[in-house]
Amino acid sequence: MRTDAEATEWDAEGNALNLVGTQRDITDRKRAELALQGSEGQFRSLMNNAPIGTALASLEGKWLATNSAMAAFLGYSEEELKCTDFQSITHEDDLEKCMSCAKKLLDGEDDAFEIEKRYVRPAGEVVWGHLCVVLVRSESGQPLHYIAQVLDITESKKLDFLRNEFMSIIAHELRTPVTAIVGALDMLDLACSHGSIEKVQKLVKIAKRGGDRLRTALEDLLDFEQVSGGIFSLNLTEANIVDIITTALLKSQPLMDQHKVSASLISEESELHWECDPVLLDKTLRHLLSNAAKFSPENSEACVIVTRDTRQLTIRVKDSGPGIPESNYEKVFQPFWQQDPSDTRAQQGVGLGLTISRQAIRKMGGELSIQACGEGTGAEFLITLPGCPSQ
Repeated sequence: MRTDAEATEWDAEGNALNLVGTQRDITDRKRAELALQGSEGQFRSLMNNAPIGTALASLEGKWLATNSAMAAFLGYSEEELKCTDFQSITHEDDLEKCMSCAKKLLDGEDDAFEIEKRYVRPAGEVVWGHLCVVLVRSESGQPLHYIAQVLDITESKKLDFLRNEFMSIIAHELRTPVTAIVGALDMLDLACSHGSIEKVQKLVKIAKRGGDRLRTALEDLLDFEQVSGGIFSLNLTEANIVDIITTALLKSQPLMDQHKVSASLISEESELHWECDPVLLDKTLRHLLSNAAKFSPENSEACVIVTRDTRQLTIRVKDSGPGIPESNYEKVFQPFWQQDPSDTRAQQGVGLGLTISRQAIRKMGGELSIQACGEGTGAEFLITLPGCPSQ
């Protein structure tokens, strides 16, 4: 009950003699207030413990409250977010779309909206989120604030990008050699009918190169599948590193000859035994030598240099090509990455060789990296393997 009363008559000492007032039953209102407090507490508990980013935002876009998942996704603390708005951390290419959707909520055209958009973290990193927003209104229909939830879909977007790159590269890498093989075989059929041996031999070589290119692409795809699935088998043993490099050079010689590039081994020792996986090291060396052949100018040289100390073995593969910009030092190890992504690029390849090679060397406990040489001075790749040489 709520009592409202006032005195109408007092005695000589100032004490009230008569009171006039009313009493009202406020039980229902108190129940409603307690229920509201309970629902607000439940909402706050749900928001704080939600596994995905959840936030309240003002009609102007200011963050009123966020949970820890939202702060972690955006890369800010919860206090930092309260000092900013969603517009300032939305990627500029997605801002107009987001504002348009919010306006439709305010105008009553929609009750909620869902979009995929990009956010920019403090250091400039871009992340993707699947955003769901509802507009909360008062009982009279006045807009109060937004409730937003964001699911991190950054990794999913990266996979989409890789899938698109994969399809583009595979379409190019398979279509070109297949066209060459079919065309060569058609001409071979015609040449055979005229008995031209030289022309037949030339066409057979064209078909063989196309077949070799297809085989290399398929081998890279199979190796990449093993790398991605973590099922790359490892067989560490003490082996003669000089023999492994010499064999890799011999296997790479046809490609070197095709591009008119020579390759040599520089080593102070004829035998250098070190623990490694000979098969994986051979694959890595052939990938690096293949790049050296394809990116070096004609009549240039590539070399493989081997050195060691008490702690590690170092193998350097250096070419005479245009080099790699420092900004691309890590990008070249990403799956399907191409310095020239166009369909008319001069160099062949699926774009998996360096990805596979780095994972293979890391599987052996080593590292594959790029030595800074500067553009125009060739590229130099470093293979380092830990451990002590066999005595």
